[in-house]
Amino acid sequence: MNKKLLFLLLVINFNCLSQEVNKLPNSKIGIKTVLFNNNILGNEKMMYSTFNPKNLKSVAVVKDQECNKCKGKFSPNLTEFGLLLVEIDQTIESKTQSEINQFFGFRKNNPIYLDGYLIDNKDYKISTLAIEKIEKIKPNNQNNLINEVLNIWTLTKSDRKRTHSEK
Repeated sequence: MNKKLLFLLLVINFNCLSQEVNKLPNSKIGIKTVLFNNNILGNEKMMYSTFNPKNLKSVAVVKDQECNKCKGKFSPNLTEFGLLLVEIDQTIESKTQSEINQFFGFRKNNPIYLDGYLIDNKDYKISTLAIEKIEKIKPNNQNNLINEVLNIWTLTKSDRKRTHSEK
């Protein structure tokens, strides 16, 4: 009986840990992640300022509560505040994570964060139109990083400050 209970507790604990969000201190708060054409990370502003509305095929909003149901499909790192899925029939200028890493002198497979959240799907590209700032984050006792990483901000500096003042 004790072995079964111990096994059950381990499974529950592992399941909870596997869905834990991996983020940096001062990451975005309350803003949905935007995913274009199932593989390009961007921001909401792109829909209004960059694309021709005629090319918009579909938009789906996955609320943060609903993201618990789609954990296998989308990373908990990018769905903490919901997900905006946009299908558009238009070319989106983007770079792969390995291209961005190499440009900044990192290993191709070095982790990259988007608005403070780890991008754990290496197939996701980042829209160059959405990039507001790229910063190198060195390991310290607040972020618990092992190696230096890149954090790509798609939010303006004022939007980042606003989300943290609303904590």
